[in-house]
Amino acid sequence: MDKSKHSWWGTPRKITNIIRDRKISWLELFSDLVFIIAIHYLISGFSENISLVNFFRFILVFLLVFDIWNTYTNYFDLHGNTSIRTTFFTMLMVLGVAVLSSTIVPFFDGHYQVFVVVYLLIQILTMYLWIRIVYYDPAHMLTTKSYLIESGVQIALLVVILLISNVVIQSAILTVIIISKSASLITERNNFNKEFKQRHIPFEISSAVQERYGTFTMIVLGEAIATIVEQLDGNYSFESISHFILLALNIIGIFWMYYALMDSVHVKGKSYLKLVLFRGFHIGFLLMLSLETFFMVNLAETKNIWIRLGFITSLILVIGLIFALKEFSKTTHRETTSFVVGTGIMLILYLTVLFPANIILLLSDIYLIVLVILHEHAQFIRGESAA
Repeated sequence: MDKSKHSWWGTPRKITNIIRDRKISWLELFSDLVFIIAIHYLISGFSENISLVNFFRFILVFLLVFDIWNTYTNYFDLHGNTSIRTTFFTMLMVLGVAVLSSTIVPFFDGHYQVFVVVYLLIQILTMYLWIRIVYYDPAHMLTTKSYLIESGVQIALLVVILLISNVVIQSAILTVIIISKSASLITERNNFNKEFKQRHIPFEISSAVQERYGTFTMIVLGEAIATIVEQLDGNYSFESISHFILLALNIIGIFWMYYALMDSVHVKGKSYLKLVLFRGFHIGFLLMLSLETFFMVNLAETKNIWIRLGFITSLILVIGLIFALKEFSKTTHRETTSFVVGTGIMLILYLTVLFPANIILLLSDIYLIVLVILHEHAQFIRGESAA
């Protein structure tokens, strides 16, 4: 291969060309911003038509959109560089997600076709990128071959959706696609183990990828802040201001817990399974955080008991998953006491499900404040002991 032929355009970075202590690039930060639009339309689209069917659609859309983010995050971390090629394809992805975001609200009305067309085009682009990776790095075919086959099948299933009009069948096919995407990483772990060991690649989540998970978390929290400010909308009565403060404290509490606990986490294992599980738990956390945001901003808008149960349950799961993510790192201290005490307090909230929204929010804020105080106190004690 004539390397000079590709010098101006660039080639994908080989998986063995690991950049130590790599920081997030401006290109990555910019590409993450487009997902703010997706999260906004996801929450607002569900809020316009709250139903059990749309709850299922919320999960479908989130997982499909997040898969795009996750795929390109891993692509950039393993194969990205500062070439024109990387910038060009990243911008194509950004434009694709921007257009995809505009199709999310109709998705909640059962109009899947346009969403599927745009998602299909993004999947074809992604498949092309991975084909080119193994062209430049044939040894990477060991773990890429099955991915390409599965991607081909998923693209075929997306085409099938375009040929039918039954929404139930369309939803079932999208569910199959999501399950296949999730299962592939587990089923292919032996190939990943083999390639990583043969090519001396560490089983490690890079600091840049962890930072990008933190960025996506901030996107969801930012959407929550924007929504509660929009709800205030010049209404400065005591009730609206107190509700705004309670909502803001909830967001700040989750922010504090996540970044305080995750700041020192360093995920490194002896096999690929640990990396997959860490990513899986993070996907679950971000899904629950998005749902918690939806339930939180709709808490006062409706007296539906399911909104309140959803808020309490999603908040418990958000905090539980934060603690679970921290446990993946052997370099950090356990927070078992904080979790047990916090969960005990939170379970009491189920007894207040019929109370006014502000009472539920107040108790959930106390729950978060207790967790933060316990964590900060533990940090202080450890600091004193180390000194």
